[in-house]
Amino acid sequence: CGGWTQPSARVFNLGGSLDLDGVVAGGAWRGWLDQRLECGAAQRTTVATGLEARLLPCTRRSTGAAYLALAVAGPNGTVLSDGLPASLPVIERMITGQTAAGGGGGGGARSAAYQIAMSRLAADRTGAADEARFERLMDLGEGLNQAEDFAGAEDAYRQALAERSRIARSADDPALVLPMIHVALNLSNQGRYQAADGLFARAGQLAPRAADRSAAARLSHYRGIHLLNQGLYARADTALGEAEAGYRRLRPSTVAISAVVGLNISDPQAETAARGLAEVLRYRAVVASRDERPAQVSPLLTERAEVLRSAGLASSIQQGRSLRVEGVSLVRAERRSAGIQSIGLAEERFSARLAGERPLATTRFLRGRELLADGRLDEALEAFRSGLAVLRERRIGTDVTAILSYVQALDQAAARNPAQAAALRAEAFFAAQFGKRSEVARFLTQSSARLVEADGNERVAAALRRRQDLSLEIAGLEADRDQRQAAGRPVAELDTRIGEAQRAREEAESEAAELAPGYRQLLVEGVTAADMAAQLAPREVLVQFVIGPQGGYAIGLRRGQPVHLVSITAGQAGLASLIQAARSAVDGGEGRMPFDTAAAAGLYDRLLRPLEPLLTDADALVVVPEGALLSLPFGMLLTGPANPGSLRDAPWLIQRHAISHAPSVQALASLRRMTATFDGYVEHMLRASSTC
Repeated sequence: CGGWTQPSARVFNLGGSLDLDGVVAGGAWRGWLDQRLECGAAQRTTVATGLEARLLPCTRRSTGAAYLALAVAGPNGTVLSDGLPASLPVIERMITGQTAAGGGGGGGARSAAYQIAMSRLAADRTGAADEARFERLMDLGEGLNQAEDFAGAEDAYRQALAERSRIARSADDPALVLPMIHVALNLSNQGRYQAADGLFARAGQLAPRAADRSAAARLSHYRGIHLLNQGLYARADTALGEAEAGYRRLRPSTVAISAVVGLNISDPQAETAARGLAEVLRYRAVVASRDERPAQVSPLLTERAEVLRSAGLASSIQQGRSLRVEGVSLVRAERRSAGIQSIGLAEERFSARLAGERPLATTRFLRGRELLADGRLDEALEAFRSGLAVLRERRIGTDVTAILSYVQALDQAAARNPAQAAALRAEAFFAAQFGKRSEVARFLTQSSARLVEADGNERVAAALRRRQDLSLEIAGLEADRDQRQAAGRPVAELDTRIGEAQRAREEAESEAAELAPGYRQLLVEGVTAADMAAQLAPREVLVQFVIGPQGGYAIGLRRGQPVHLVSITAGQAGLASLIQAARSAVDGGEGRMPFDTAAAAGLYDRLLRPLEPLLTDADALVVVPEGALLSLPFGMLLTGPANPGSLRDAPWLIQRHAISHAPSVQALASLRRMTATFDGYVEHMLRASSTC
């Protein structure tokens, strides 16, 4: 049906006669419909061959798209059906036993129901292809979110919102709520709180009018996560509590219509409520853990497991997330050994179901961090390296704070083992390149899309579309596997298909990288210290920074010297404050302050003074900033004290070195390689010209 790949209709042949008016007015079947659909008054009509029928014009609660339900006095008893309007001819042929195609029932009496359905579909702005694309984008967004690729999820959900907005009746159409709050949540997950606030506020105006009964609960749910992301624990717990109450109201036991059709069919609204309730309980456990209420964590996670089990939704991924929350809570409760064990069990769950994806890498880095804090350095390094192996294979980054713990472990190992210090610090240089903040990840996602559009290379675009489709396919196969495993059915065939899809996705990404060199720069591949040093000029120094909330590292590189690794005692907030003070005199605006020489000198002391042995007699300095440092022009730093009234005589860093900024080590290496290739080509052409 126009690109729709899900079942388009359901048909139940009861084998006995029922009063059609009574069936459509109430009872189990009508109650089941009402949980998924919003239906108008029943219309008396006929289907092919003149069979008496009652048609319910409906819309889907989740999307507002046209739908219908039909009760027919069939030749072999009452038939109940529901589906997309475009599926009605097929439903009629099933009821009458006809095989000829054609709207309205072939050679029999004219189908009045078909005319009603088609007029309704013509008046509705949503076609089957629109619904298929919307559902596909929402599924893709969910898959990317579950893989903790929040920038990619935001992009998918924005496309879904645009698709729904295109066919919306107005900017205030409540059907926009679902994709809107998903965009808002993934904005928040990237730390873009102000942008998320605006969308949540707008969704709050639309949710009360939404046909989807879960809209209000979902809004409170996602707002609760948004508040949790900002560390507003009391407000987060209140919002999550409202969501919990809302989901509980929507979570009746499985709706059975066995008395009518001999089947037991679950209610999608109830399933949504069960999933939502389980996630709310998990996030309430996270809030309790971070808010120093460890005793509340275990009961919440226990109830969450029971909710999922009773709904038939338990999966390795869900178990992994619960175990990870429990592990962090145990660590906070000063039960680090038990917490590490729980995180290890979470890692096993993710390894079974999300091998090669970011959640597995994140969990391994988390275990490494706690092992390091427990003084188990060798085990910590093993965990960090296995996490980095996942990132390298998928060519993706992770949160910079996770990488920071890895660099810290390497620094400690270098101090303990001087003979291996050079190799360990070179490892730190390589690992640091996989730390990406959310704004950088979002930039890379958007740049990838723009690259394909600008390049116009259909093979690149096809490869990237194939990669996206395979990501969605993998997510669906994983869900099918969990359902089969829960039902005690064999899963070996699905494991094979998942492995094949993962390999095909890797091939698609590699093809795009080979066809478009610019796309390769958007992947995180890493450059070794030796390779990068070979591309530096003899008197040039490269410094990359890895900085977290409490402090970080500056990693210096110069040709012919080992990697320098020095700690930075200031965290992101402290550096941001100094940068703001230093920039206040040059950013313009009214009431401009005199240049803050103390701030400029303080930044140099914290960021570069520990690397002065490497900077001695260097002509050029290349910095790879991150976080707050992205807004700092390093040329304005002062290498010593200065008089604000006599800045001409101040010891500016720019007077000592020619300074340039690079977005990443990988980007710098790619640029240097391209420049070297071009220079070689020019030299070759000049030689050829002189020969002629």
